[in-house]
Amino acid sequence: MIQAGVLPDRPRPQGKIALSRRPAPADPAPSWKHLLPAGLLLLVSVLAILLLVAQPRPGQKEVAIVLPPWDGALQAAALVGRAGGALVDAGGLRNIFIVTSDRPDFVAALYRAGAWLVINPIAAHGCLSAPQPQGF
Repeated sequence: MIQAGVLPDRPRPQGKIALSRRPAPADPAPSWKHLLPAGLLLLVSVLAILLLVAQPRPGQKEVAIVLPPWDGALQAAALVGRAGGALVDAGGLRNIFIVTSDRPDFVAALYRAGAWLVINPIAAHGCLSAPQPQGF
């Protein structure tokens, strides 16, 4: 008969009981595959922060534009002309230019004309400074 709260007796094995302890499985050696998600998250976070910091301020008349890598000063002049602005200076790379305009919607006009990115010119000069191209 089983009473409440009391477990019934179980048959006990006779003789010695051999207890075998298996070693715990070792963790696999860390590899680059384990770090890939964290690295990608870090890269995306840093890029997002840089883009937020580099955004032109509202009403800013002078901005930097980033064009496709294969574009140069002629394409930049045409693009800025379509947007209603003027070239001021060349950036550190051959596809980055400092431009200006009095238009209140100049940044939107640059994007419509084909600029890949419009950023604060201080960020463009500070981060991408290099020797000026000859003849500009």
